[in-house]
Amino acid sequence: MHYLDRNEFQFDLPPRCIGILKNSPYSLMTHYSRSFQRHTKSPITERLAADFGVPEENIVLGYGCEDLLKQCVHHFVKKGEGVLVAQFSWWYFKKISGEVEGVTYEFPVHRNDTRFQVDIRDILTLQDQHHPKLILLANPNNPTGDAIMVEDLEILIRRCPDTLIVLDESYWGYNGMGNSHLKRFLENHPNVLILRTFSKFFGLAGVRIGFGFIHQKHELLIRSANRYLGFNRLAEEIALAALDSFDHYLEISRVIEAEKQRYYKELRPLQGMRIYDSQTNFVLMAVPEKTKENLKTHFEKAGILVRFFEEPGLENHFRVTIGKPAINTLVIQCIRDAVVSP
Repeated sequence: MHYLDRNEFQFDLPPRCIGILKNSPYSLMTHYSRSFQRHTKSPITERLAADFGVPEENIVLGYGCEDLLKQCVHHFVKKGEGVLVAQFSWWYFKKISGEVEGVTYEFPVHRNDTRFQVDIRDILTLQDQHHPKLILLANPNNPTGDAIMVEDLEILIRRCPDTLIVLDESYWGYNGMGNSHLKRFLENHPNVLILRTFSKFFGLAGVRIGFGFIHQKHELLIRSANRYLGFNRLAEEIALAALDSFDHYLEISRVIEAEKQRYYKELRPLQGMRIYDSQTNFVLMAVPEKTKENLKTHFEKAGILVRFFEEPGLENHFRVTIGKPAINTLVIQCIRDAVVSP
């Protein structure tokens, strides 16, 4: 079975990561962390601080980005307070808002034949109406694949100084390696929390390490995210090996970008077919209603699992993770056969 439904890494891990798994000493599993002796949280926070040029104390770690999102919402949002999310966004945003009995508001996501797009004026309008406690904003966004320009984000952040804006940058790396906003946002805007993960660009979804950058004003959240006995030491070493392997990942990102271009070129000419521009490792597509069940049958016979959506506004849409060229060829052929011969 080819699992292309959850945006997981479809390529080979770098040799350094494999070497950690093969050669790690047993002490990584039998002894707690000693990072506290260096007055740090983890070797990862030390490394990230050095790589990104931010203070180590402003970096938090979690059990994936999912964990940090949950911690953030549970920490800041009380019953009846508002959480603002995109109309089309990761379903988990709404779930964690519901866990604390928050009130979820949705801003629209606009589209044309080739792309989705958020207009920050829509967010600001709802901000003025509902005064939410928190805005959850994935950039790039899942499942639509679009991203908001840094300049627009900064306008939004400046206009909402009393609302915490959580920028979920889980797909950072696939839309470029830019970090120019990171230190600036952290130093100048206490209302911003930026989250990233080792699950997507670095391909370590099963290792479950997420990290965030947050202003020291939010000391209580920083303290609550810390772990007295440390984090998973084997996972830490694998993540450090990934950070040492950027050339490996950059080459894979180039392959993914080329394969996305192939999807666009080969599928957009098909009648009734839509495929949207993406700044991630997946593409979102749509087929005519009459083709949907036939396409599901083609995928099932080929042993391909993709994510079909049923939410209002995304009927007949499905999301496909970009894999190696051979599997992408198989996906494209299934779609072509279903659309041409419904």
